[in-house]
Amino acid sequence: MLLVELPLYFKGSREYVHGTSMLDAAMMAISSWASGAEIEDLNFSINRMTARKLLCGWWQHGDSLSLQSNPIATFFFKVDGISYEGGLVEIENNVQGRAPFDESVISERCVISLVEKNITLDETPIGISPIEIFVSMNKFLHQKAYEIANDSQWVFCRWESSVWPIPGDTNGVSLTIEQSLGTRLTRSRVELNGKMVGKIYFSARNSEAKNIKT
Repeated sequence: MLLVELPLYFKGSREYVHGTSMLDAAMMAISSWASGAEIEDLNFSINRMTARKLLCGWWQHGDSLSLQSNPIATFFFKVDGISYEGGLVEIENNVQGRAPFDESVISERCVISLVEKNITLDETPIGISPIEIFVSMNKFLHQKAYEIANDSQWVFCRWESSVWPIPGDTNGVSLTIEQSLGTRLTRSRVELNGKMVGKIYFSARNSEAKNIKT
């Protein structure tokens, strides 16, 4: 098993590690290990929130290895046709660093169609990763398309893509909510230049969500 402590920080005023930070940091570690080989069939699921530092571990699928029974996140991917699996587990100390994160620089560059449940980015903001852009766009779309209770929030819980890394130029990227499972879990399709980039899953934690009539 390969184990790497992830370089994590809190975003904005959040007191938990954001899912995009987990995904970006984990894939940076795996990409470094892969030494430039393409990562394929990525499936990254976030099980719960945490403020703790995280270890990222992965191993070849079928090996008799595992992480602790309740990982923060689990993932699967392929490199050179070989399947791997892994996860993120907590270690004792909390994350200490913090960095500003203003999602309005993303939302103000977007156009929404509530009829089609679609959002499009006109211009890529500087200094923000593609997955941060996609998740913020999807959050903005969900806040406009659904009503949820005041004590609930939309949470990024899963990313799927055929390849990693994601293209850096996201001008014109669009997200469309293509499925809503009981309004507690949604799946959005991410497309760029007519091609599928990946799929994002969100869940409305703590309460039911309702469609906003348009």
